[in-house]
Amino acid sequence: MTIRTILGAAALALSAGPLLAQTVYFEDGFDGDDLSADWELLNPDPDAYLVEAGQLILLTADGVPAAYDAATNVLRLTRPVPKGDWTMTARFNMAPQTMGEALRIGVARDGQNGLFSSFVLEAYNYALTNIRVDADKLAKGEVTAFRRTAMGIEERDIELRSGQFSDRVAAVELRLEKVGRKYQSSIRFEPVNPGADDAPSGEWIGVQKLTSLRSPGDAFVLIFGSASNGYTPDGGEALVEVDFVRIDVAE
Repeated sequence: MTIRTILGAAALALSAGPLLAQTVYFEDGFDGDDLSADWELLNPDPDAYLVEAGQLILLTADGVPAAYDAATNVLRLTRPVPKGDWTMTARFNMAPQTMGEALRIGVARDGQNGLFSSFVLEAYNYALTNIRVDADKLAKGEVTAFRRTAMGIEERDIELRSGQFSDRVAAVELRLEKVGRKYQSSIRFEPVNPGADDAPSGEWIGVQKLTSLRSPGDAFVLIFGSASNGYTPDGGEALVEVDFVRIDVAE
């Protein structure tokens, strides 16, 4: 078994933290017993989500992509997207089961228009799963995308491979930051055992910035899904536990 953390000076230089002083515009720590009125659920399936003990728990079937039109229980914030600069952050944890899990945050107008930051597990072959941060922009269905592999898990036994991530990563923070017309996607892994040889550094890892002259969406969204390929189990279920979603705006 091998865990590879891929950072490098270039990756860190892309996203060293929020660029401007910010105040909280919206925050949900999921402290109630159901979603607040701030959220609209698209493609709702009440049997596939739960709000409990300060977490939003989402369940999805293997092969259901994290796509605005295809995923179940897509969270769409009813508050408007601010006109100025802002940062959207989600903190979550999971024990990967399908090795195709994906969580996306961002802004969207519909299934053809949006801009997202994504945490993605990709089974590269029978012995390697890459963990990526992705940046995607959809404009009338046309996609512009950047990818960066942040971590790799090498293990031929897929059940053992599934456990390696949760044994080392206590939580993940996923972020999308807007400054002017530039959008920065980044991710960081909080280690279970800081200082261990194979522990993630906890630094933010970013990808190349996307540019959008007009607002790419009219609402903040959170989407969970699981992609299948020939190297992953077929017919399983994926689960994610979201601790909070927060949106900060520039002062």
